[in-house]
Amino acid sequence: MESQSPFQMGFTLFDFFGVVSWGATTPEPPMFREIAIRLAIRSGSESAKDPTLYGHQLTHDAFWVLAGRWDSYCKKISPARIHPKLGWSQGPISDRNPMGLQPETADRLAPGGPPKILFYGDSYVDGQASPENWLPNLLQKLLPGKDVLHLGVGGYGTDQMHLLMEATLPRVDPPECIIMGVEPFSFDRSGLGVRSYQKPKFRLDPQGNLALENLPIDPDPVRFFNRAPKGFWGYAHAMRSMLKRPPESYDCGFLDKVEVNRALIDANHRMAKAVGSRLMYVIFRDQPQATTDNSRIQFFKEELKSRDISTFDCGPTLQAYQAAKSTDLSELYNQGHFNDAGNKLIAGALAEHMKAHSLAQ
Repeated sequence: MESQSPFQMGFTLFDFFGVVSWGATTPEPPMFREIAIRLAIRSGSESAKDPTLYGHQLTHDAFWVLAGRWDSYCKKISPARIHPKLGWSQGPISDRNPMGLQPETADRLAPGGPPKILFYGDSYVDGQASPENWLPNLLQKLLPGKDVLHLGVGGYGTDQMHLLMEATLPRVDPPECIIMGVEPFSFDRSGLGVRSYQKPKFRLDPQGNLALENLPIDPDPVRFFNRAPKGFWGYAHAMRSMLKRPPESYDCGFLDKVEVNRALIDANHRMAKAVGSRLMYVIFRDQPQATTDNSRIQFFKEELKSRDISTFDCGPTLQAYQAAKSTDLSELYNQGHFNDAGNKLIAGALAEHMKAHSLAQ
């Protein structure tokens, strides 16, 4: 095995008994490999308790089940944030705030007041930025007279964004604009039943309608992670499957999620039309895809264009900035998200797009 791969470390999973050396050139019986890995996990080996060895975060519930079970990559969510339908929420849930929204958002999620703009999405709605530079707060300043509500929740997939829109839209007068913020891999989360925690999952019924499953959400995170099925029996077999593709390969399972994501776009479009609101999508980009389309970005752009849904793709703004500054764009990112400078750049361009397309009168 090549020493460069994180899956091919040459570590000995069970060399303290001398039974199996994973880096050995002589194949061992599969049963011995399985015993070795299980005993290494039980002994607390950090090398063996690595979810990336057994599943991919975009395509396998097993990755997240093991991450939650072992408290690696995914710290157990607070029970106060567990929502019975959405999976988890922005903050603590209470009788006064049953959606677990940020207090400022919960207080303003009511009829009346200035024309509203509802901004849904995942952690890119905040980015790695200070609160005053979260995108809804920047838009609030750039679009005078509008009330921009922050409805982004870290880790959400396109399915959870849809469910949150369904739950919150009836609570306000028809908003002037509904923004759905997606990034390439929020597409994939729709195919998972576990991400940061247990989550709802849609499938298409025989008539092609969205059907919700993987409910109810377990209110006890410790119990959930201890009981949740990994989706495989053998660690050795799961590890071999992961070794067959490079860890940076994201195309696996793409086609399996296309139809559900199409149906979610259609459902969002219908909801917006039903209340007389304009719908737009913002396509966020992490740094590796800042100026290059992948299959997910192409999917969103093509599907939204075919439905005549207004789309703001961050790519051209980033390309223009890169050309003007002769930079690699790293100064706009922190931990894969836009930082303060990145959010300010995107918010300014987004506000101009909304004005130009009559999305904010």
